[in-house]
Amino acid sequence: MNLTAEKIGQIPEVYRDFMMVLSPVVETRGAALRISGIPWGMIVGQLSTKYSYDHQHLRTVADNLRSQGFVDEDRFGFFAPTAKGEELIRALAGTEEVNKETVPPLPAL
Repeated sequence: MNLTAEKIGQIPEVYRDFMMVLSPVVETRGAALRISGIPWGMIVGQLSTKYSYDHQHLRTVADNLRSQGFVDEDRFGFFAPTAKGEELIRALAGTEEVNKETVPPLPAL
């Protein structure tokens, strides 16, 4: 999958944020203490602080990501990115690092 900045920009923010909640799974791969999935409750908790979506709306976000092959959910409600999802997370993390280093311009007041 070829993820350009333009393609990433087309992804609605709630989907990008959902995937970034799963980033510890990618970041701890190969570490002594490895995170293999993020529980649904933690995902809802993190996203509901930023968005006014209810539980069912966030479930729709998760289902949409799963249907396109970005995430898997186990029978206990833990989510993990697929290989395609890991690629998206890495691309998003790279985009965020660039954005953090760039100071936005101050508009003329």
